[in-house]
Amino acid sequence: NWVEDVCSQDGLLNSTATAYTNEGTVTIPGVIDKDLSSYCPTPAVALVKLCNGADANMPEEAPEVPLGGTLTYEYQITNTGGMALEDLVLTDDPEGVISWPQDTLAIDETMTCTYSRPANEAGLIANIGTVVAFGEGRDLVFDRDDVLVTDDDVSHCRVIGPQIEMDSEMAFSWLYR
Repeated sequence: NWVEDVCSQDGLLNSTATAYTNEGTVTIPGVIDKDLSSYCPTPAVALVKLCNGADANMPEEAPEVPLGGTLTYEYQITNTGGMALEDLVLTDDPEGVISWPQDTLAIDETMTCTYSRPANEAGLIANIGTVVAFGEGRDLVFDRDDVLVTDDDVSHCRVIGPQIEMDSEMAFSWLYR
């Protein structure tokens, strides 16, 4: 019962199934002292988003993709907490919900999937991935991939359109009317 009380403080965990408790005993002649300690695992998740193989957090790191080419986003979700995660949902702004091969993640497990779309507009593209998961006992884990949380990982890609290259040998003529 003591473990349940400790692990339910601050809403960390409402189940003793994954809690660990230990009782230490020190005995010297005439004195015995015992002390209880416990570990209450907490859920945590990390998201890394790549664009065409680059972890481009800043616009100047954005890989260049030709207009009409393919933008390929890779999402790596890692369970960095002390309990299994379930009901994982990944969304990407503005791409929407991204399908995953599974909706659970064991401790220290990483799952990777990709999403591709055509590069149909020139310019810098910046978007945000968000993963939501629940830990055992339905503890919410929320890792929004922007500056509001500790795991920042905005993805950037730069789509470049056709360009005209000029050299010093080119001549221009103007017609005035």
